[in-house]
Amino acid sequence: MLRNWFDRLRGESDEEAAASESSAPGPAAPAVPAFVARRPLISGRGEIAGFEFRLNDATQWQLINLADPAAETAFAVALMGAMRTTMQAGRVAYAALAPDVLLRPEVTQQLGPRMMLCIQPPEVLTTATIERVDALRMSGALIGWPGSWLAAVPRRPRTDFVALQYVGGAIDGLLAAKQQWVQTIPGVSTVASDIASIDDLELAVRSGVSLASGTIATAREPRDAKPMAPHMQRISRLLNHVVLDAGNARIVEQIRVDVALSYRLLRYLNSAAFGLTRKIESIEQAVVLLGRNELYRFLSMLLIGAAEWRRLSHALQEIALTRGRMLELLAIERGTDPPDGLFTVGMFSLLDALFQTPLAQALAPLQLATPAQQALLEARGPWRRYLDIAIALERHDFATAAQLGEGFGVGGLERIVVLSDDAQEWARQVSLDAVL
Repeated sequence: MLRNWFDRLRGESDEEAAASESSAPGPAAPAVPAFVARRPLISGRGEIAGFEFRLNDATQWQLINLADPAAETAFAVALMGAMRTTMQAGRVAYAALAPDVLLRPEVTQQLGPRMMLCIQPPEVLTTATIERVDALRMSGALIGWPGSWLAAVPRRPRTDFVALQYVGGAIDGLLAAKQQWVQTIPGVSTVASDIASIDDLELAVRSGVSLASGTIATAREPRDAKPMAPHMQRISRLLNHVVLDAGNARIVEQIRVDVALSYRLLRYLNSAAFGLTRKIESIEQAVVLLGRNELYRFLSMLLIGAAEWRRLSHALQEIALTRGRMLELLAIERGTDPPDGLFTVGMFSLLDALFQTPLAQALAPLQLATPAQQALLEARGPWRRYLDIAIALERHDFATAAQLGEGFGVGGLERIVVLSDDAQEWARQVSLDAVL
């Protein structure tokens, strides 16, 4: 039944859907369907605590026009299924749902611990409905309400968290509301969505907002150049040595004089992820075993991991790893461009946000290939399309992602979303292992 509703919203007839079902099976379904938008939820510690889920804009408009409860239920179940995948990975899943949809049995059955649901109250919300919503806590889910609605109702329902609004691009009003609610309901959690700049996102989590989501890579104001820390300069020099094919002896010498770098390299190689049968105890062994491509990959990951200047550093590092892996998987899928080079482009595309400095300044010490420079600094060239696909997905612009993928040799939107899921999980695991 669910498939029929999805096909209907895509404009596919019942006959076409049946023919599709009888055809040979395609790739495995993504953990997050292509019609579900997902955005990282940043904790007060600046880490990705989970994800905010919503139907993409096109699907929401189609549902409004269709005005069919069965279709609403089908898509809500799919949305909650994607949320459960995140919960099973030990992370928080957050979404906003109307009570008439949430209280349908097919949807209610999907509830579970680490699921946070903001209730979108209609104009008339009865006491009986509020009580039924409150009972959903028995599943372990956390139930919250919009702060603007809570402030206006004469009888405030029980709430595990308060959803805050980011209105008119002004963070001050959101922070004032947050302060008011924590004073009104001591210990209450607060969740803020749709924050429009990385600066305001950082300010929100620094100011005590429990969870926040929004635009990651857009600064509110142009950045002044910041000097690169000495340990980051050393990593940059090493990257250039690898690019310029310096001898192993020179690379080993540069690594050995940096105790922290030496430690991280040996820890990286001796981690469970490599599965080596014998322990690597010397830098010489490590450099030879890794090879130049893997050494460059390691140093690139280490460079983005060295940025600790801002509260959002850990979240940005994971997002940068996701981008890098996404571009790498797209390159593997196409089989025409070097995956290692695309991995670097994806990661380095967030150096300006990580280092709080203009991207050209952050990239200046690095010897990058011409296609990488074009993609990162000029928004053109043969590698730019890869990055544009990843950015479109991050912005929930599925139409653009599908358009960019068309004729690019990476399959349709569904396949792109599968690769995005894989990239997310890889980055999560790397961050979890913390081998860097």
